[in-house]
Amino acid sequence: LCSTTSDKQLFKDLRQSYLELRKVWWQKLSLKVVQSIRFVQFELHPSDLVDVRKVPDMPPESRKDEYLYQPCDLIPPIGENLMTHFFHHPHEANEQAITIMRSPKKRKQRLAICPQMGTNIGWGIHLVEGWAMTKLWLLALVTSSLCGIVFAVTWSVVKRDIQAAFAVAAYFVALFGLGVGTVQAYLH
Repeated sequence: LCSTTSDKQLFKDLRQSYLELRKVWWQKLSLKVVQSIRFVQFELHPSDLVDVRKVPDMPPESRKDEYLYQPCDLIPPIGENLMTHFFHHPHEANEQAITIMRSPKKRKQRLAICPQMGTNIGWGIHLVEGWAMTKLWLLALVTSSLCGIVFAVTWSVVKRDIQAAFAVAAYFVALFGLGVGTVQAYLH
């Protein structure tokens, strides 16, 4: 982050790091996607486990000697919708360093666990993943269509009744669509 000179490069690097963590081939199949990027206060635990404590948040003035960032009147200093958009479309980000300047960066050394407390407080960004609804609906469409056609063809061959076969298949396809819609309603 310290060597990055533009927001465009920042979001390209952030996206590349994310894809490397998630394995590029798995990302194409995954039903999860980054839905927002937030400025957070977090607590660092042993084994580099992180617990998000406060959203949105920035380091207080009392910790200004530990973190480098350009103060801003608003918290968060950059909206999560804009950061998420730049994450998914890094080529549209600024050539300037607006996000970089406003993002908290640890000054001297990497954040480490306090030996007495066993944890430590830090500030940064959190990539929030959620369901990729487009992929879910596409999966539901393909699955219900294939299952409906297989059922209808099998029924019409075994029972020799094509009308009843497609009526039952249509019922199951509609029921499956309602089921996926219900799951989506519960997820949001």
